[in-house]
Amino acid sequence: KNRGVRVRFIIEDNNKDKVAVNRLISAGILVLTDKCGSNDGSGLQHNKFFVFDNRDNSTELDDWVITGSWNPTQPGTYDDCQNIVEIRDKSFADAFTAEFNEMWGSSGENYDVTNAKFGKNKTDNTQHIFTINGAHVEVYFSPSDRTLTHIVPRLEAAMHDINFSEMTFTNDSAANAIKGANTNYKVNVRGIMDANNITATGSKYTFFTSEPKWCSVIKSNYPVGIYHHKYIIIDGENPSDQNSWTLTGSYNVTKAAEYSNDENLVFFKSARIANLYLQEFVKRFTECG
Repeated sequence: KNRGVRVRFIIEDNNKDKVAVNRLISAGILVLTDKCGSNDGSGLQHNKFFVFDNRDNSTELDDWVITGSWNPTQPGTYDDCQNIVEIRDKSFADAFTAEFNEMWGSSGENYDVTNAKFGKNKTDNTQHIFTINGAHVEVYFSPSDRTLTHIVPRLEAAMHDINFSEMTFTNDSAANAIKGANTNYKVNVRGIMDANNITATGSKYTFFTSEPKWCSVIKSNYPVGIYHHKYIIIDGENPSDQNSWTLTGSYNVTKAAEYSNDENLVFFKSARIANLYLQEFVKRFTECG
């Protein structure tokens, strides 16, 4: 802001009074919450993304998106298990900017509460499929883009392995798709869930750990912090498999993430990215027992 960078900021209404947010406001940065105009704020503004230098007319080489599970907080940075991806691509940044503008209610510097749309008020209005540095990439925003309808077919098409790392997992359709992949194709399934969320309403932890044992899903056992990862790796254990998928973003595999929260989920069809996430998964899986 002090260097002349144009900054626009959207925050969950319940978090608008945080000290860091008030520092932004004091610096003259406009901050909008998801409870404005006709938006009731009943869903969470659960997105976690930054878009850099997409609205200028200079080189496209500085158009970046950062997204993932990371909340920019002290515990989110120093205590919790998190992940982000950094993507440099003009078209990809365009999609995230369009999503931001829909919530902001404007493509300009000032928000417009009469046009701002959050949660159930949003529409499916962004590009979804990209080729980035030779890799097939997809992105979907909730609740407008019916994200689960893209997750389930990927799970059902798994042929060898599914590894997931989720703070919470409560969605029946996704859980049943994983069980079906195991039953139909003998897909090896491993997972980690946050210990504090395994008893959440609708949690699939018991579904995954019930007898007879058909998969290896465990709970986190770290003394501090939240197991806040949100990623699924499909057919990532063979480094040469060209059908490897990695799904990551702000999206928890829950009903709220699908139907009410503002979320994003990125799909990478890339053996290399799957292998990078697999290395992280195996380390955490080992640490958790």
